[in-house]
Amino acid sequence: MHEPTDPVLVEHDAGVSVITLNRPRRRNALTADSVRRLAAAVTEALAEDGVGALLLRGAGGSFCSGIDLRDSGAVDGEALDPEWLRRFHAEWSALHGLLAAADKPVVAALEGAAVNAGAALALSADLLIAGRGAFLQIAEVQRNMVARINIAWLCARYGSARALDLTLTGRRADGAELHRLGIAHACAADDAVVADALDLAKRLAAYPRSGVAETKRLVRALELASGDPGALLRVAADPTR
Repeated sequence: MHEPTDPVLVEHDAGVSVITLNRPRRRNALTADSVRRLAAAVTEALAEDGVGALLLRGAGGSFCSGIDLRDSGAVDGEALDPEWLRRFHAEWSALHGLLAAADKPVVAALEGAAVNAGAALALSADLLIAGRGAFLQIAEVQRNMVARINIAWLCARYGSARALDLTLTGRRADGAELHRLGIAHACAADDAVVADALDLAKRLAAYPRSGVAETKRLVRALELASGDPGALLRVAADPTR
């Protein structure tokens, strides 16, 4: 059985652009191509008048297992090729810049695992619905890597203590803990995650657009300078820091 040919699917449902990572046999691990396709889907959704909210999810019951090491050329525990990683990180940072500046609400449905880069994508959502059996894990430090985008989102939204807890330990946080920590908007039964996330996105999409956009702009404006997602993402994208 082969992987689907389209790594990212886009559907529209009652004003919601449902953007699905579609590599279920690889637990939706990210390739350079899937990141480009994801950025294109987000750009299109943000520009489309008929779309009032975005929903990010993964196919096959798993959100995203991180970077696909086969795409990077790394095998058997080898380190990622620095040049490949530099190119990937530039596109990955650009995608998160889009999400940080989005004037439409972004909801994520966390089923299964959100690991490393997958965790960063989950954290980019304004509102996260996590399954009880799902987990988020940021373990780049175990591979002598810096979880730059994860750190940016965690510091911006949840503070440096939470960032240090999750990125230095590399531990798993399940859906119930994510909800308790305020990272997840809600913790749902595993078989209800996508439906609950879609219901939430539809509700947000039905609100007057200008009020939603201004609410997001005001929240960003009132954040401390050190907690601004866009600024932190720019810092995180600078490998000299």
